[in-house]
Amino acid sequence: SAFASAVVVSLACLAAAQSPKQAVDPSTLNLPIRDMHRMSVSDGWALAGEHVLWTTDAGQAWIDITPPLAVDQRIDKVYFLDSSHGWALVPTADDSGLVTGIAVAATDDGGKTWSKKPFPADDLILQGGYAGGSFAFSDETYGWMLVGIAGSSASSRAELFATVDAGKTWTALPIPPVAGEIDRKSVV
Repeated sequence: SAFASAVVVSLACLAAAQSPKQAVDPSTLNLPIRDMHRMSVSDGWALAGEHVLWTTDAGQAWIDITPPLAVDQRIDKVYFLDSSHGWALVPTADDSGLVTGIAVAATDDGGKTWSKKPFPADDLILQGGYAGGSFAFSDETYGWMLVGIAGSSASSRAELFATVDAGKTWTALPIPPVAGEIDRKSVV
Protein backbone atom coordinates (compact mmCIF):
# COMPACT_ATOMS: atom_id res chain seq x y z
CA SER A 1 0.00 0.00 0.00
CA ALA A 2 1.00 3.64 -0.34
CA PHE A 3 1.04 3.94 3.46
CA ALA A 4 3.53 1.06 3.82
CA SER A 5 5.67 2.51 1.04
CA ALA A 6 5.68 5.89 2.76
CA VAL A 7 6.76 4.22 6.02
CA VAL A 8 9.62 2.38 4.31
CA VAL A 9 10.79 5.52 2.52
CA SER A 10 10.32 7.75 5.57
CA LEU A 11 12.01 5.29 7.92
CA ALA A 12 14.85 4.20 5.68
CA CYS A 13 17.10 6.05 8.07
CA LEU A 14 16.40 7.21 11.64
CA ALA A 15 18.87 8.95 13.95
CA ALA A 16 19.98 6.67 16.80
CA ALA A 17 19.99 9.46 19.37
CA GLN A 18 16.58 10.86 18.34
CA SER A 19 14.77 12.23 21.38
CA PRO A 20 11.07 11.41 21.92
CA LYS A 21 8.33 13.69 20.57
CA GLN A 22 10.59 15.10 17.84
CA ALA A 23 10.16 15.06 14.09
CA VAL A 24 12.11 12.19 12.60
CA ASP A 25 14.58 13.13 9.87
CA PRO A 26 16.34 10.67 7.58
CA SER A 27 19.98 9.94 8.46
CA THR A 28 22.24 6.91 8.01
CA LEU A 29 20.68 4.34 10.36
CA ASN A 30 18.30 1.73 8.93
CA LEU A 31 15.72 0.42 11.44
CA PRO A 32 13.47 -2.57 10.78
CA ILE A 33 9.74 -1.90 10.73
CA ARG A 34 8.46 -4.42 13.28
CA ASP A 35 4.77 -3.47 13.23
CA MET A 36 2.51 -0.75 11.87
CA HIS A 37 -1.14 0.19 11.65
CA ARG A 38 -3.10 2.81 9.79
CA MET A 39 -5.72 4.46 12.04
CA SER A 40 -7.35 6.64 9.36
CA VAL A 41 -6.56 7.97 5.89
CA SER A 42 -3.89 10.25 7.35
CA ASP A 43 -3.05 8.91 10.85
CA GLY A 44 -1.04 5.84 11.72
CA TRP A 45 1.81 4.44 13.76
CA ALA A 46 4.86 2.27 13.18
CA LEU A 47 7.18 0.39 15.52
CA ALA A 48 10.62 0.84 13.97
CA GLY A 49 13.40 -0.73 16.01
CA GLU A 50 12.63 0.51 19.52
CA HIS A 51 10.90 3.68 18.28
CA VAL A 52 7.14 4.25 18.22
CA LEU A 53 6.46 6.70 15.41
CA TRP A 54 3.26 8.58 14.54
CA THR A 55 2.16 10.22 11.31
CA THR A 56 -0.74 12.60 10.65
CA ASP A 57 -0.06 13.03 6.93
CA ALA A 58 -0.12 9.47 5.55
CA GLY A 59 3.57 8.87 6.16
CA GLN A 60 5.06 12.03 4.70
CA ALA A 61 6.41 13.05 8.13
CA TRP A 62 6.83 11.14 11.39
CA ILE A 63 7.02 12.11 15.07
CA ASP A 64 8.84 9.92 17.60
CA ILE A 65 6.36 9.21 20.42
CA THR A 66 8.36 6.41 22.07
CA PRO A 67 7.62 5.88 25.77
CA PRO A 68 10.63 6.43 28.04
CA LEU A 69 12.71 3.24 28.28
CA ALA A 70 15.40 2.20 30.74
CA VAL A 71 18.64 0.82 29.28
CA ASP A 72 17.51 -2.77 29.94
CA GLN A 73 14.02 -2.32 28.44
CA ARG A 74 12.67 -2.80 24.93
CA ILE A 75 9.29 -2.44 23.27
CA ASP A 76 7.74 -5.78 22.43
CA LYS A 77 4.28 -4.82 21.21
CA VAL A 78 2.31 -1.63 20.55
CA TYR A 79 -1.45 -1.19 20.29
CA PHE A 80 -3.45 1.97 19.60
CA LEU A 81 -7.24 1.95 19.98
CA ASP A 82 -7.52 5.39 18.39
CA SER A 83 -5.32 8.45 17.87
CA SER A 84 -5.23 9.16 21.62
CA HIS A 85 -5.22 5.82 23.49
CA GLY A 86 -2.27 3.48 23.13
CA TRP A 87 -0.37 0.80 25.07
CA ALA A 88 3.07 -0.75 24.78
CA LEU A 89 4.34 -4.01 26.28
CA VAL A 90 7.78 -3.27 27.74
CA PRO A 91 9.86 -6.22 29.03
CA THR A 92 13.03 -5.74 31.08
CA ALA A 93 15.87 -8.21 30.52
CA ASP A 94 19.10 -8.96 32.36
CA ASP A 95 22.53 -9.14 30.66
CA SER A 96 21.85 -12.71 29.49
CA GLY A 97 18.55 -11.70 27.86
CA LEU A 98 16.34 -13.35 30.50
CA VAL A 99 13.14 -11.33 31.01
CA THR A 100 13.09 -10.22 34.64
CA GLY A 101 10.04 -7.97 34.56
CA ILE A 102 7.32 -6.60 32.35
CA ALA A 103 5.69 -3.18 32.31
CA VAL A 104 2.76 -1.76 30.39
CA ALA A 105 3.19 1.80 29.12
CA ALA A 106 -0.02 3.70 28.37
CA THR A 107 -0.89 7.03 26.77
CA ASP A 108 -4.19 8.86 26.52
CA ASP A 109 -2.86 11.86 24.61
CA GLY A 110 -1.44 10.29 21.47
CA GLY A 111 2.01 9.61 22.92
CA LYS A 112 2.77 13.10 24.22
CA THR A 113 3.02 11.56 27.69
CA TRP A 114 3.21 7.94 28.84
CA SER A 115 2.68 6.27 32.21
CA LYS A 116 4.38 2.96 32.91
CA LYS A 117 3.02 0.39 35.38
CA PRO A 118 4.59 -2.94 36.37
CA PHE A 119 2.72 -5.95 35.00
CA PRO A 120 2.15 -8.79 37.53
CA ALA A 121 3.82 -11.57 35.53
CA ASP A 122 4.08 -14.92 37.26
CA ASP A 123 7.30 -16.92 37.71
CA LEU A 124 6.64 -19.08 34.63
CA ILE A 125 6.72 -16.02 32.38
CA LEU A 126 9.71 -14.47 34.13
CA GLN A 127 11.86 -17.61 34.42
CA GLY A 128 12.87 -17.61 30.78
CA GLY A 129 9.45 -18.43 29.44
CA TYR A 130 8.36 -15.02 28.15
CA ALA A 131 7.49 -15.32 24.45
CA GLY A 132 5.92 -11.96 23.63
CA GLY A 133 2.42 -10.66 23.95
CA SER A 134 -0.41 -8.80 22.29
CA PHE A 135 -3.22 -6.43 23.26
CA ALA A 136 -6.83 -5.79 22.29
CA PHE A 137 -9.11 -3.10 23.75
CA SER A 138 -12.86 -2.70 23.18
CA ASP A 139 -12.69 0.92 24.41
CA GLU A 140 -10.25 3.08 26.37
CA THR A 141 -11.09 1.23 29.64
CA TYR A 142 -11.61 -2.47 28.88
CA GLY A 143 -8.84 -4.57 27.37
CA TRP A 144 -7.11 -7.93 27.19
CA MET A 145 -3.51 -9.05 26.93
CA LEU A 146 -2.26 -12.44 25.82
CA VAL A 147 1.27 -13.26 27.01
CA GLY A 148 3.01 -16.18 25.33
CA ILE A 149 5.06 -18.71 27.27
CA ALA A 150 8.03 -20.32 25.54
CA GLY A 151 7.86 -24.06 25.20
CA SER A 152 8.76 -26.77 22.77
CA SER A 153 8.10 -26.51 19.05
CA ALA A 154 5.16 -28.89 19.57
CA SER A 155 3.36 -26.67 22.09
CA SER A 156 1.77 -23.24 22.18
CA ARG A 157 0.96 -21.79 25.59
CA ALA A 158 -0.12 -18.42 26.85
CA GLU A 159 -1.70 -16.61 29.76
CA LEU A 160 -4.66 -14.28 29.29
CA PHE A 161 -5.23 -11.11 31.33
CA ALA A 162 -7.97 -8.46 31.44
CA THR A 163 -8.08 -4.84 32.55
CA VAL A 164 -11.07 -2.71 33.49
CA ASP A 165 -9.05 0.44 34.25
CA ALA A 166 -7.21 1.23 31.01
CA GLY A 167 -4.28 -1.05 31.83
CA LYS A 168 -3.41 0.26 35.29
CA THR A 169 -4.12 -3.21 36.73
CA TRP A 170 -4.49 -6.64 35.12
CA THR A 171 -6.37 -9.75 36.29
CA ALA A 172 -5.50 -13.29 35.19
CA LEU A 173 -8.25 -15.10 33.31
CA PRO A 174 -8.55 -18.85 32.69
CA ILE A 175 -5.65 -20.12 30.59
CA PRO A 176 -6.56 -20.14 26.89
CA PRO A 177 -6.07 -23.33 24.85
CA VAL A 178 -3.29 -21.86 22.63
CA ALA A 179 -0.96 -18.90 22.30
CA GLY A 180 -0.86 -16.44 19.42
CA GLU A 181 -2.10 -12.94 18.73
CA ILE A 182 -5.16 -11.49 20.41
CA ASP A 183 -7.31 -9.57 17.96
CA ARG A 184 -9.74 -6.76 18.75
CA LYS A 185 -12.27 -8.23 16.30
CA SER A 186 -12.48 -11.36 18.44
CA VAL A 187 -13.29 -9.48 21.67
CA VAL A 188 -15.85 -6.86 20.62
